[in-house]
Amino acid sequence: MDSLDPVPARPPLQGGRALFNMVLAFLLLVGLIPAMCAPATSAVATETEGVPVMFHFKDSAGETIDFASITAPYDLQEGHIVATVDEGGTLSLNEALGFAVYEHYATFGDRQRDITDECSLDAAAGTVSIPESYADTLETLGIVFELSPAHPAYERFVLADLDTSPQELTVGEETTIIASDIPDILAEAGGIAPFAAAFPGQAEKHYALNPYMRLETFDVDMPRKQEAYGFPSDLVGSYGFGAFFGTSQHWVNGVSQGTNFNDYVLNTASSSFDAVVDAFLYETIAARNGADAPFATSRTGSDYRARFLTTGNDYKDANYSGGSAPTNRAMAQATCGTAGVSNGYGAVASNPNGDNYITYKGTYTGSQSAYNGWYKFYYKIDARSAATNKEFQDVVGYLLVEPINTGRAQVVKTSANAAISNANGNYSLANAVFGAFSTRASAEAAADQAAKGAWGSWQAARTWAQANASFTLVTGADGRSAVVEDIEGGDYYFCELFAPPGFRLNSAVQKATVEATSDESVVCQVSFADEPMRGSIDLLKQSGYPEVTLRHPGYTLAGAVYGVYADSACTKLVREIRTSLNGDADGYGRIDEMPIGSYWVRETKRPLEGYALDSRTYAVTVADRSVTRVNTTAVSDKAKLNPLSLLIQKKDAQSGQSHAQGAATLGDAHFRIDYYAAKNASLDALKTLEPQASWVVRTNDEGAFLLDQAESSFTHTLADGTTEELPYKVAGDAFYKLSNGRIALPIGTYAIQEVKAPRGYLLDETVHVRHVTDADTDGEIIETFDAEQNGDLVTDRVARTDLRFMKRADGAAKLAGIPFKLTSKTTGEWHILVTDKNGLASTESTPGHPHDANTNANDAQFTAPDGSFQMPLTLDTEALDATAGIWFGLNAEGASVAADNGLGALPFDTYELEELRCPANAIFEMIRDEIVVDESDEGLVIDLGTLNNTGTGKPTIRTSAYDGLSDDLYDTQISADAKAVVIDRVTYSGLEPGEPYLLRGTLMDKATGEPFLVNEEEVAAELEFAPEDYNGYANVTFAFDASAITEDTNLVVFETLLQDGVEVASHRDLADRKQTIAVSPIAIGTTAVDAATGTHEGVPAEEVTIIDTVSYQGLTPGEEYELSAVLMDKEENAPWLVEDKVVMVSHRFIPEESSGTVDVEITIPGTNLDGVSLVVFESLLHDDIEVALHADIEDEGQTVSYAYPDLPLPPTGGDEPEKPTEPEADEPEPTRVAQTSRLAQTGDESLTVICLVALLAVAGAGAAFVAYRKRR
Repeated sequence: MDSLDPVPARPPLQGGRALFNMVLAFLLLVGLIPAMCAPATSAVATETEGVPVMFHFKDSAGETIDFASITAPYDLQEGHIVATVDEGGTLSLNEALGFAVYEHYATFGDRQRDITDECSLDAAAGTVSIPESYADTLETLGIVFELSPAHPAYERFVLADLDTSPQELTVGEETTIIASDIPDILAEAGGIAPFAAAFPGQAEKHYALNPYMRLETFDVDMPRKQEAYGFPSDLVGSYGFGAFFGTSQHWVNGVSQGTNFNDYVLNTASSSFDAVVDAFLYETIAARNGADAPFATSRTGSDYRARFLTTGNDYKDANYSGGSAPTNRAMAQATCGTAGVSNGYGAVASNPNGDNYITYKGTYTGSQSAYNGWYKFYYKIDARSAATNKEFQDVVGYLLVEPINTGRAQVVKTSANAAISNANGNYSLANAVFGAFSTRASAEAAADQAAKGAWGSWQAARTWAQANASFTLVTGADGRSAVVEDIEGGDYYFCELFAPPGFRLNSAVQKATVEATSDESVVCQVSFADEPMRGSIDLLKQSGYPEVTLRHPGYTLAGAVYGVYADSACTKLVREIRTSLNGDADGYGRIDEMPIGSYWVRETKRPLEGYALDSRTYAVTVADRSVTRVNTTAVSDKAKLNPLSLLIQKKDAQSGQSHAQGAATLGDAHFRIDYYAAKNASLDALKTLEPQASWVVRTNDEGAFLLDQAESSFTHTLADGTTEELPYKVAGDAFYKLSNGRIALPIGTYAIQEVKAPRGYLLDETVHVRHVTDADTDGEIIETFDAEQNGDLVTDRVARTDLRFMKRADGAAKLAGIPFKLTSKTTGEWHILVTDKNGLASTESTPGHPHDANTNANDAQFTAPDGSFQMPLTLDTEALDATAGIWFGLNAEGASVAADNGLGALPFDTYELEELRCPANAIFEMIRDEIVVDESDEGLVIDLGTLNNTGTGKPTIRTSAYDGLSDDLYDTQISADAKAVVIDRVTYSGLEPGEPYLLRGTLMDKATGEPFLVNEEEVAAELEFAPEDYNGYANVTFAFDASAITEDTNLVVFETLLQDGVEVASHRDLADRKQTIAVSPIAIGTTAVDAATGTHEGVPAEEVTIIDTVSYQGLTPGEEYELSAVLMDKEENAPWLVEDKVVMVSHRFIPEESSGTVDVEITIPGTNLDGVSLVVFESLLHDDIEVALHADIEDEGQTVSYAYPDLPLPPTGGDEPEKPTEPEADEPEPTRVAQTSRLAQTGDESLTVICLVALLAVAGAGAAFVAYRKRR
C-alpha cells in the first residue's frame, strides 16, 4: 500500500453532486480507564448486569471476519463467579477454536491480564467459572471465544437479523451493486476457499479504508469524549463503542504530522475503491460535523441505544470545520477483534500496513425496528502504539446506514379542537406555512424564529422557507398542502412557520421519513393538529358587604350561575360560569376553551345563600391565551339583611305592660346584642364562638329598642323628674345597613342579653337566642326573624321588698291598732297599715295574712269620694284590720298589677311613712319617716326596728347612704376616685323644732370594723341644723380621696346626733345595708397597635400612627377624665424623642358607663423606625389628679415594633396567568366593652414599684411629663 502518497482530489459524481473529501477516522473507546488516570475517570460506570462475552468469528487465516457480543448472567457459587454463557448447552462451546478470560480486557496501558488459567469452562453446561476475588472488577472482565463461522453461534448472533441479498445502491446519478460477503464466509467455512486472495478477498465485496486513521489518546480523552458526545451515563468508560469521523492523522515515528479534516472514507489507491459506496458513506455518516445524529452503542450487540452526538463544545476537535451535515442516517458500534496480542500503552496511532477495510453484510431485519431495512457494514482496523510503534489489537465493528432515495411529502393541517373552530368565522385552515429541514437543529431554529413572530404574513414566511428549507409546504382551505415531489429519501424535520387565522402556531418539530420509491401513491404525510386560539373567562364574585359576609356560613358566594351569551340581548346562551369558593371565600368561576370573540355575561341564578341577584350585564372579549375577567376586577352581589323596625320590647314582668311600677322605669335598660356568623346556632354552640360584631343598646322610656332608630336618641326622664337625651346605642360596632342606608341585621345568630336593668328593676340575665335566615327572594331585603311578634319581648320584674316595724309608747307599752299611712312619692299610691296586738306592723305576706287576702281593706275609712286620702272625722278603730293584706302595684298609667304572695308588697320607690292620730296615740307626737326601696332590698324586709311615740326631747335617727356625684338615692356604688362623694340621708324623729342639733358622721371599713383612713386620717363630716318639725331628714356629705383603694371595699356610715355637745341619738350598725356604700377601684389597661396593620408590628413610613386602646373600670359615668400617653423607646427604656421633644398625647372623654374602652391616637414621623420597638405609657387623670397608671416597658400589649419586610423576588409568569386573586377585604374588628376582671390599678404594690422604676429611668422625660400635667 502507498500509505504515504499524496492524497489526490476526489472526482465529482455525475449529476453535479458536490462531495467533500472525507476519510474514515475511528474513535475506539475501550476498557475502563487505568488507575493511574483516576482523576480523569470519575464518571466511569462500575455497574454491570453480567460478564461481557465476545464471540470472534475467524477465517482460515485466523483473522476476525465478524463478531458478536453478549452479557452473560452470573451467580456466586462456592467462592466462584459462575457466568452462564449458553444456558442449556446448545451452542457447542466445546467446539470453540479458542477460549480465554481477561481482566481489564481491551484496556490500554498494558493493563490487560490473562486469567484463563484461574478460570474453567464447562462446555456442556455452557458456564464459565471465575474466582470470586474478581467480583470487584467484574465489569473489566472479558470472556472471549474464537469460533468458526460454521459454528451455530454465527447463525444465532449474526445471520439471524440479516437479509444478505445484494442491493442496488444509487447516489445521485450513479448506481452500483453491493453484495454481502457472508456467502463467501460460509463457503470458506464449509471447505471452499474463495478468500485466497491477498487482500483478504475480492475487491467487489471488500473496500479498503483510508489507512491514515486518527485515534484518540484513550487514557486521557475517552471518558470526556464519551460525556461530551452524550454517551449514556451508565456506559461512560465501557468498551464496545465506536463512531465515524471525517478526519485522519498522519503519524511518523510515533509523532503526529497533523490532522486532515477532509479526507477520504475509502482508499482511492486500492482496487477496492468504489466512488458510489464512498459517496454513500460520506452522505450518511452525519457525526462528521457533529450534527444531531441518531447513533447507537451496545455492550452486547443485541440492544442498540439511540443517542445524540454533538461536537462536545470544549472537547470538540480543534479546527473542526462546520457546515450542514447531510441527513442523519448512520450509527456504529465497535469492539476489539483480537484478544491474544498486547494491548500496548500510550497514544494509539494509525497502522497503514494493517488490515483496514469495510464489507457489506446485508440488510438489517432485527428487533430494533427503527433500523429495519438499513444496510449493515462490518469494518476492521488495525491499531498500533504511538509510543512503541508496535502493532496491537485489531478493532472490529458494525456500521448501520440508511439507503438514499427520493420520495413525496405532504402536510395535513387539522384543528386540534374542532368543536371550537368549526363553523366559526374567526378560524381558517388556509395558508399555514411549513418548512422541512434536513436536521433537527435547523428545524428548531426556524421554529424558534416563527415563535418570535419573525414573519408578519404567510407570504413572507413562504419566501423565507423557499430560500432556507429543504422544501416548503403551504396549506389550502381544507388544511392540505400540495404534494411535494422529488425529495431525497430520508428523515426530515417539519415545523410550522406561520399559522393561519385563528390558530396558534404549532411549536412542535416533527420528524418524518420520506420513503424513496417509484410508487407515486406512497406519500409521506405529516399531520399537524393546530390548536385553535382560545381563551378563558373568569369571574371573581365578591360580597358587596364583606364586613358582614366574610367567613360567614350564612353567606356563600358559591353556586351562582352566570350565563355567557353571544348577543347583547342575552338570548343566545353559549356557556355558563358557576362559582365555587376560592381560598379567600370569594366566589370564583372560570370557563376555559372559549373561542376568541365577544360575549355578554349576566347572572341567572344567585348564590346558594345570603345574596341578592346581580341584575347587571357585562361585556367581555376573549383573546388567545388570556383570561378575561368579567367586569375587569370583580363583580359583587348585595348581601341580604333584615331591616327590623323593632328589635327589643321591654315590659314589666307582672303587668305585661310597657309601663313601670312605682319609681322604676323601663327606659335605659342596656342590652348586649352579640352577632355570630353562624346559622341557626344554639346557645351551647355559641359558647365556643366569638361574635363577629357586638352592640350595647338601650331601651327608651316605653321599654323599646327600635333598630331603625338605633343611631338616633330619645328623651329619658330621670328619677328627679328632669329629662335628658340618650342615644339608643351605648357602645359597639357600626351597624350593618342595606344599600339604601337603612339599618338591618345580617343572616346569622343573635344572642340578646340584658346587661343593665332599668332603674328599679331586677336584671334578667336570660340569653335570648334569635336567628335571621335566608329567604327565597332575589332582592336584598329578607323578613325572617324568629322572635316574638312586635319585637323580642324581654320582661323584668321590679325590685320589691316588705316593711316591718314595732310600735311602742315611749319605749314601753306596745301600741296596737295604730294606723300608718304609707305613700309612694312617685305615683301617690297610698295604703293604710295597722299595728297588730303585739304592736307589730308589716307588709309581709304570710300564710295567715297573705297579700291577696282582704287587700288594702283599711283604705276604705280614709278614702274621700274622689279617691284621695281623707282623715275621717270619726275613726272606727274597731273596723281597722291588722291582718288585711298590703299591696302596691300602681304604674304611671294608673293601672295596678295583681297582688303576688311570693313577692314583696313595696316596689322600687321612695315611700313616706306617716303615723295617723287615733285614741291610742292621742297624747304623743306623730311619727313621720321616709323609706327608700332599691334593688338591693329585693327579697328582703326593711326592718325599721321600734318606732317609739315619745315626747319632745327623745330623738331617734336612721341613715341611708348613696353616691353624692350621681345624686341618685338608689345609687349605692361609687368609684375609687380622687374626688369621691357620699351623701348620708339621716331620717330623724323626736327632735324639738327650732332647736340646734349637730350630726357627726364617720366612714367605717366594713371588713375591719375600723374607721376608714385617708392619709392616716379618718373620713368624717358634720352638719349643724335646726329641724322645722318633730320628724324629718338631713343630708350629711362626705367628700374624700378614694384613689388609694385598690380592691373592692364596703364603707359603712356611722352617725351620731348631738345637742349642746351631748349625744342624744346614734346609728352605728355595720350590717345595715342602708348605711353601706360599695367602692370600686379605678384601673386601666392598654393595647397598642399600628394603625396601618392593626397588629403589634408595623412598617416604617413617612408618618405612622399608633392606636392605643385603653380599657378602664371603676370610672364615674358623666365625669370628665383625661388620658395622657407618653411614647417610650423600649431598647433605651427612655422617652422617644421627636426633634428632641418627648412625644406626649392627651385625650379627654366622658364615660357613659363605669367600664369601657377609649382610643388614643399617636402620630409621629416614621422613616427612622426600622428596628425600633415603641411602648405606650398611659396615665388617667380626673380633675388633674392621677387616678390610674399603666407603664410597663416589658408589656407586649403596649408595644409596637417596626421593621422593613423582606421583599420577595418578582414573580414570573407565562402567557396564561394564574387565576388572579383579589385583595382580602378589611374585616372590621368588633369593638366590645372591655370585660376585665383585674386591670393594672393605682395603688398596686407591684405596679408602684414598676412605675417608680420606669419614671426614674425616663429621668428628664418624666420631669417634662409632670411639668406638662401641672400646666394643665
